[in-house]
Amino acid sequence: MTIRGMPPGRAGRLWLERRIRVARRAADVLDRRLRILTAHQARLETDARRAEAHWRGRHTQAQTWLLRTAVLGHRRGIRTAAADQPEAEIGLGREVVAGVAYPVLVRFAVAEPAPSASPAATAAADPAARACAAALEAAVRYALTDAAAHAVQTEAERTRVRRRAVEDRWLPRLEDRLHTLDAELDEQERAEATSRRRGLRR
Repeated sequence: MTIRGMPPGRAGRLWLERRIRVARRAADVLDRRLRILTAHQARLETDARRAEAHWRGRHTQAQTWLLRTAVLGHRRGIRTAAADQPEAEIGLGREVVAGVAYPVLVRFAVAEPAPSASPAATAAADPAARACAAALEAAVRYALTDAAAHAVQTEAERTRVRRRAVEDRWLPRLEDRLHTLDAELDEQERAEATSRRRGLRR
């Protein structure tokens, strides 16, 4: 078995020993990274499940308040309330774990309606607007947390594949070649020693 770039003879043995040390270090680094990613993935998945449950609860509340607004003010009440609502402001930050970056929510704000805004069409309009804002914030948090969990899971799987490639293929290949080379060098030394003895006898 030949390995590309390997020099012949004893230089090849030193070359192989260096590569084996590097491969073992790489396997250790990948193993540590995988443990960090797996632990973080588990935390993110737990956070995502909680965020989903929170979002579903807020979504149900928003639907309830929108239904009340529709019953009290018909569709016109919802359209009027929606037209005067300010936009939500979302601020994103970045978190990095073991080289994997993903966005996180650092700010969510809905400004108060402008003083010039028309009064609420029904008594349910203001609570409906607050419930919708809370549902939107919960949805953003859930989407970001779920996306982060998937990003970390994907990188953990890549790291697992790389570690397996080093541990199951590259390292055994280098070690097998080193054993074979040791046997070849021993055989070569024996042949040279025999040749020297024959030369001395002559």
